Formats: sequence, structure tokens, C-alpha cells
Amino acid sequence: MELTSLEPRRKGLTQLYLDGEPGPKRDTEVVLLARLQPGDILSEEELQELVERSDARRAQEKALYLLEHRSHSKRELTEKIARTAASREAAQAAADHLEEIGRDIIGAVLGQCQALDQAAGENIALVLERRYPTWREDEKARRRAVAALQRLGYSFEQVRAVMGGLDTE
Repeated sequence: MELTSLEPRRKGLTQLYLDGEPGPKRDTEVVLLARLQPGDILSEEELQELVERSDARRAQEKALYLLEHRSHSKRELTEKIARTAASREAAQAAADHLEEIGRDIIGAVLGQCQALDQAAGENIALVLERRYPTWREDEKARRRAVAALQRLGYSFEQVRAVMGGLDTE
């Protein structure tokens, strides 16, 4: 099949014209990366590969778009992608890929959160020691310390955890 023309369309799609007839609309980025030019001869296999890559890219983009707005279950994400943007196989592959990446990202974020919590605990203890040395004996000093630490951006749970741990020592 001869690629006779390429025309940009809305929503990041490019209309392919094969042998003078309108062909499939494919993702513009995939078409550009394939370096297709009018006059190129495409075999059925090349066209099928282009369709699969385009579906995969559109499924990934749609998945990211959906997840920007709210969390979705894997099944729900797959259904929404398959309904609007790509084939069911591409939608499933995109959801699988994001689930795979999500486990790595969740682990990294949790590691950072634990490190931040530990640093926050050390900072809270330091502030209590320096600015409110009588917080253990004086209820008024304790309330002031808690209020001051909350104004500094620490949550009540963080402050309570540090104060409870220091109180028992």
C-alpha cells in the first residue's frame, strides 16, 4: 500500500491516506517517530505494527489523563481506556504497566516519607528541648509547645508521637 498523504487531525491524531483512500487515524507522535512520508510503501505488517504502537501510546496517555483527576481501580481504568482510546489489549497493557511502575513509585515515596517523619521527630524533640524545657512538668507549657509546633507545620500526630516517646524515656 502506498502512503499518499498525511493530514493532522484533532486530539493528536494524523489521518493516513493509503492508495488515495482514507486509512486509519493514528497517533501523531507515533507517525512522526516512524518517519513516514508520502510515497512510502507500507506492508500489512508495517501498518499493523503502526496501529499497535499507536494504540499503546494512546492507551498510556489516556491512563495518565484519567489518573490525573482521580484514582481508579485497575479494572475500571482498563474499561475506560478500552471504551474511548484504544483496543482492549492496549488498555490492559497500559494498566499493567502503570501498576508495575506504581509499586516502584509507592516504595520510593514511602521510603522518603519515613525519612521525613524521622527528621521531623528529631526536629520536634530539638524544639521542645530548646524552647520549652518545662513541657513535661507544666501543662500550660505543653499546650504552648503543641500549638507552636503545629504552627511550624507539624501535625498533631507527629507532635503527640514525639512527646509520648520522650515522656516515657
